[in-house]
Amino acid sequence: WFRKSQQNKTMATTTVTVALLIFTYIVNISSLEETEHPNILFIYVDDVGFNDFGWNGNTLTQTPFLDNLVSEESLLIDHNYVSFVCSPTRAQMLSGRYASHLGLQHNVFTENVPYSLTRQVSLLSNEFQANGYSTHLIGKYHLGFQAWEYTPTYRGFDTFQGFYNGEETYNTHQAYVKGTDLMYYDLRDNEDPDPDITDYSVYLQRDKYLSLMDDIDTNNNDNPFFIYLAFQAAHFPPQAPDKYASLYCDPFADDTDIESNTRHNKDIDRVKDEDSNDVYLPGDCTTHDIHMAQMTSIDDAMEIIINRLKQDLNIWDNTLIFFSSDNGAAMFSGDNAPLRGGKGTPFEGGVRVPGFVTGGYLNQDRKGQVLNEFPVHVTDWYQTLLSASNIELNYERSKKLHASSIDIDSDDEIDTKWDYIDDYNIEIPIDGKDIWNAIQNNIIDDELLGREILLHLDEIDCDYESCGALIYQNWKYLRGPYICESVKCGWNNNWLQNPNNNILNCPMTITNDDKLTNIINRKMNNIEYNNDYHDDGDFTFDDNQDPIDWSTMTCRDGCLFDLSTDPCEYNNLINDEELIDIVELMENKLLLHQQQSVLPLMNENEIVLDNDQVRPTLVCDSEYW
Repeated sequence: WFRKSQQNKTMATTTVTVALLIFTYIVNISSLEETEHPNILFIYVDDVGFNDFGWNGNTLTQTPFLDNLVSEESLLIDHNYVSFVCSPTRAQMLSGRYASHLGLQHNVFTENVPYSLTRQVSLLSNEFQANGYSTHLIGKYHLGFQAWEYTPTYRGFDTFQGFYNGEETYNTHQAYVKGTDLMYYDLRDNEDPDPDITDYSVYLQRDKYLSLMDDIDTNNNDNPFFIYLAFQAAHFPPQAPDKYASLYCDPFADDTDIESNTRHNKDIDRVKDEDSNDVYLPGDCTTHDIHMAQMTSIDDAMEIIINRLKQDLNIWDNTLIFFSSDNGAAMFSGDNAPLRGGKGTPFEGGVRVPGFVTGGYLNQDRKGQVLNEFPVHVTDWYQTLLSASNIELNYERSKKLHASSIDIDSDDEIDTKWDYIDDYNIEIPIDGKDIWNAIQNNIIDDELLGREILLHLDEIDCDYESCGALIYQNWKYLRGPYICESVKCGWNNNWLQNPNNNILNCPMTITNDDKLTNIINRKMNNIEYNNDYHDDGDFTFDDNQDPIDWSTMTCRDGCLFDLSTDPCEYNNLINDEELIDIVELMENKLLLHQQQSVLPLMNENEIVLDNDQVRPTLVCDSEYW
């Protein structure tokens, strides 16, 4: 339903196409018999929006290397869907299951909530490890760490160089325990603290990758590798080296007496979270300036990473690279334009993100092309990466135990808790699709056309039997009290260089346009405002301006959009009498997902540890703290 050029084909064209498909099918059967196992590099960038790279041609953000890589050597994924926050996206990628089947549909993992990604399900890293791949994770994990068994080296990764939680400072690698003044240092070398590191995290993660590649070369490792590289950028806090910030603002304005390096010292690095005003911005820089600087630092790092692979053509020609953001950009720092909403909302700006596939192993005739025949979902990567690697799905789970968990009276050194899953041949189904044939050979299975994708599901505070967001064919349905609670579910086109010539041809006018634009502009200028959502549907301001009537904006009682004609979600069709059957169909589909879901781990009754239970000096057997 995305590419209208597929419609109205002539009989002659259809005949030729069928013949070509038969030929391609024969060739493809032959290729399935091959035993090639390409190297896999999967890369996440963090909180990066639809228009945060230069390849849309409508931004001041400078990403020249990636722009060229996408246009010349990559298959761009036009409709690349993820969750609107990071933990669910990362869990869905590694497990191939919807967040609602993992209990992760409501929130993200935090330090003082003792939950993690369950060991009952198979993971992509376990599958690769069981099939002879060396497996490595660099950067952000954010899938829980209440016991060693839930940390990366017990979840199918041979090595881990990174941080456990969702955010930290970029230079001193510290983070706050949510809701407290407790700080901790979050950087690991496998299971050990990686101390005295003050490198900017993008540099650090780049260099960890380069060191890993050197080790692979040095050891003459004939085994293929699976590297999961999860950049911290461009997540909060807004921090970037001066050389990048200077491209977009003057980090030294009104700051001439402060030496450059003191701007990144430990005191200034003590920032709290995205809801805090305790953020240091150098000179005259805005949060968006620093976000753009972070993007350019990613671009430079990616150039070094790709060129390192190309140094050895034996590696490059046998390597596939998958690149994506984990969710949309935060509304007032990154650029999701012209899409509606951003991080934290299931509108397109929160869930439709940049993504592409590249590498020497990608067929040459797919490079420089766009995959736009169907929407891709983050759960698809599980089966797709296995298929690309000629690995059979075997539902490999994490069974490794930490030494402290091994029963000294038992000979077992593996986790047998969930063996009944194997004993009774219980397969926890994979929700994603195998799209490798579409990527590599441009062969589109019928089931991918007009497919159904669950974007979000949340029963917390739901006034109906089900609340959430899903896509089916050209329709998108959203319902729930949290869908549109504040200006974050509006549109921010302030940074488009040519708003009337945006890549999706979306109009630049909206309901309540003057009021909403004024609010956005005030937010952009760092003027305080009250973004509380009130039961009467009013969005209030800190002055005498009339409030926005959010009853025209909210999806509390449901929204229906036709993405084929309205990709930026301006026209809510929920009350269109001609679409009553479509609305009922979407409601029933969402209800079925709700009935098939598990209870959310993080909810109003979640366990929250006392401060003393998470204070590192008390609970860690290490003098480091």
